[in-house]
Amino acid sequence: MQSLKKSLILSFLITFLSLSSVLLSEDIISEPFFDFKGSLFENETIDMTIETIQPSTTSLIEKRNSVNFTGIINMYGLYEVNRNSNLFESTVSNNRLQFYSDADFFLDFRFQKGVKGFMDIYLGQINDPNVPSAQSLIINIKEYFVDFNLDYTSYFRVGKQYLKWGQGHFWNPIDFVNVDKKDFLNLNQALEGVYGLKVHIPNGTRSNLYFFLNSQQSDEPSDLSLVSKYEIALKNIELGISTLIKRNQSSRFGLEASTYLFGFDILSELSIFNGKEPFMNGSDVQYKSESRQYQWMGQLSKSINWERPNRVRVTYEHYYQTNGFETLNWTDTSLIDSLVEENIYIPNQLSKHYHSAFITISEFPYHSSNTFVNILQNFNDGSGLMNLGWTYTLINELTFNNSLIFYFGDSNSEYKGTGKSIDLRSQISLKF
Repeated sequence: MQSLKKSLILSFLITFLSLSSVLLSEDIISEPFFDFKGSLFENETIDMTIETIQPSTTSLIEKRNSVNFTGIINMYGLYEVNRNSNLFESTVSNNRLQFYSDADFFLDFRFQKGVKGFMDIYLGQINDPNVPSAQSLIINIKEYFVDFNLDYTSYFRVGKQYLKWGQGHFWNPIDFVNVDKKDFLNLNQALEGVYGLKVHIPNGTRSNLYFFLNSQQSDEPSDLSLVSKYEIALKNIELGISTLIKRNQSSRFGLEASTYLFGFDILSELSIFNGKEPFMNGSDVQYKSESRQYQWMGQLSKSINWERPNRVRVTYEHYYQTNGFETLNWTDTSLIDSLVEENIYIPNQLSKHYHSAFITISEFPYHSSNTFVNILQNFNDGSGLMNLGWTYTLINELTFNNSLIFYFGDSNSEYKGTGKSIDLRSQISLKF
């Protein structure tokens, strides 16, 4: 009860501070620049229809300094029903009711000659009952960077930044940059960036060349890595080639392709690298090559999208990796811990085969509401989860999100090994 009170108090404080900041900053805020739906990050996606900005076409807002403060506040309620528990028996000891909250505050600075700055400040709680509530507060700067350009021919971004490197909806095999991964149950969550310098050199509307000098966890120049990508738009297809180069580490190569065929968007990503294929020998992780020599490995994702504008969107995605596990004892906590320590375990990317489906029906059952069904399955052990939910958004950007999450499969599987059976999740989000 004490932790619940502290959670509610933190939620109130976050709300109070954000609303106060909006009122205090109202006089200095000019036209809204940051659109949480993606306006700031759209320059990371492949979009060959946007022409290179020229000095003569810059908006008036770029000719004067401006500061914008926006954000999103989330409050969550989660009821976990563990295996062999009754949904309606809240007194069962292994069921759990939690309340917690978090927020992202965005500061956006615009200066003359196309110079921009951005910062994402995260405030939240550790969602772990074993952590004392007094120590559960998290303050983190997810992103802070500066944008500038060279006579509107080359564009630079330096600082801590999250890059959308790849077109996959959930899996991105060619993402050689980011560390933070997408959360299947919260796909719209702002992710943490990495430190580095990004360079973008466009060639009209036909092609783009990107470089990223990654300085994450680099104590000296020899620890830096260089990631590059070249995109080109042909008649009916868009192609991309990526590379990762780092001293004392095997290089990685990536290919991506997208096209539109018979009403479907078809996307594919492939990464190729030197690696070792692991397998389980009892409770020990070993490798199929006895000499532990590297061999060529691959990761592949394929995505098919169909959309009826403003009504229905369906996405199916399949993920395969040659160096994934075929069998694994998911109930062995010491084994999972060792995989984490060896940087082998990545959620939803440990077995060989996965697939997912995302279905969203807009304006259903009525205006300003969406109904969605998202399914994720481990092909190798047959386990998975299904997120069935409904969202409703008021005109003032207040959104209610309610979902029912089902975990299915054997007890010794990726999504059932944790003991979860059903989650009831409610979320209230306020954008400002």
